[in-house]
Amino acid sequence: MKILVIGGTGTIGRLVVAELLQQPVSIRVLISSPEQAALFPNGVETVVGHLEQPATLPKAFNDIDTVALLNQRCPTEGAQGQYAIAAAKRAGVRKMVYLSQYNARQMPHMKTRVTVENVLMQTGMAFVMICPTLIYQHDLAIGTQIASYTLPTQFINDNGINRVDARDVADATLKALLTDDFNGQSIPVVGLQTNEVPQLNHSLSAPFTTPTRTSIADQSPATWLIDDWRKTYLFMLQEGQNVSSEAVTLCTDVLGRTPRSYADFLADYAPAFQHSLELV
Repeated sequence: MKILVIGGTGTIGRLVVAELLQQPVSIRVLISSPEQAALFPNGVETVVGHLEQPATLPKAFNDIDTVALLNQRCPTEGAQGQYAIAAAKRAGVRKMVYLSQYNARQMPHMKTRVTVENVLMQTGMAFVMICPTLIYQHDLAIGTQIASYTLPTQFINDNGINRVDARDVADATLKALLTDDFNGQSIPVVGLQTNEVPQLNHSLSAPFTTPTRTSIADQSPATWLIDDWRKTYLFMLQEGQNVSSEAVTLCTDVLGRTPRSYADFLADYAPAFQHSLELV
């Protein structure tokens, strides 16, 4: 089996590629520049192409059986996903595993992911949607605050928010790539716990309610991403992100074990947080 990974330089993508290297499969990664080839070890084929330039894609999809579409959030995410699906369909790809979002259909700013899901379901290809909640690894960017105050500084209200380890997302993606047991399904990849911080000070949420005054066309990628996070956390403040017991059960079945807890994440990444504390 030959697998194409799109988004192999991202947080989830790097983990997926590392796990695929332990499997009896051929791996190809779509990269955006020749320099990125150095990011991958021997045994990983790389092909330069751009999701927003369809003419550059056929070589990447040639002779591919299964595609992992793990492209990251960006202003052109929807177009990227649809170009990748079209290229896969033309190349005769059998199956695509798409990294979407838990509860995406309830989150208005995630409509591009819903669009990609809908397009993929109509292609006739086998598919699996991987739908994680927010990942613990986002906290690595705020290690100083966590180390100093011993609490995650994610904005949480008393509705609660469920998060998951990126390694569990990669493990679920690997299962979906290597087996057809989950074809046609949307797999919730969730944590065991829904964390709550009751009586959130309203002043903390104020920055997230400020209207965005610029259009997408006027925003840089960095500005767009900040605005996307603002919308995500505003949704979490208003709605929370609880998960059902059925979602936890399905995730556990897919992983073949219980999902990692936040305590597991902190224990495994302790050096990163200790380094942040030493810098204070």
